[in-house]
Amino acid sequence: MLDQHHQDQAVSRIDHYAHMAKECISQAASEYMRPSVIYKPKLSIDGNKWCALYGNNLQEGVAGFGDSPMLAMCDFDDNWHKRLPPASSAAAACTGANGGQADIATTSREALIPCPVCGTEAIHKMDILERIQILPKQAKQPNDGEKR
Repeated sequence: MLDQHHQDQAVSRIDHYAHMAKECISQAASEYMRPSVIYKPKLSIDGNKWCALYGNNLQEGVAGFGDSPMLAMCDFDDNWHKRLPPASSAAAACTGANGGQADIATTSREALIPCPVCGTEAIHKMDILERIQILPKQAKQPNDGEKR
């Protein structure tokens, strides 16, 4: 039989390990509450970065980018909680077809899409967590084989 001192030590150790187990379970449970775990965004490679995308495209969905899938998922989790910029400030910054710039937070990629602010078709050159530069659409030159 253990004397009182050894019993107290045993109880203290059991209590310590129970507390450690509770913390481990709590940490594991919190990982399952991350947006990237709940919504399971699609992982792909975009240029030299991994992209975690939830939605049909970058303009309508939520995305995260990183040098590894884990970093892309962490960026996705951060972006999931961000608010959209106020529409009035974005509209004031956009000059549409005049070739101005719009300060709209988004992700990295270059595409010919309608401007989310003024609706004109422009080349949106985007930098992750910075802004979209809206450039005037360049006239497409028809090939010799195409009708004019």
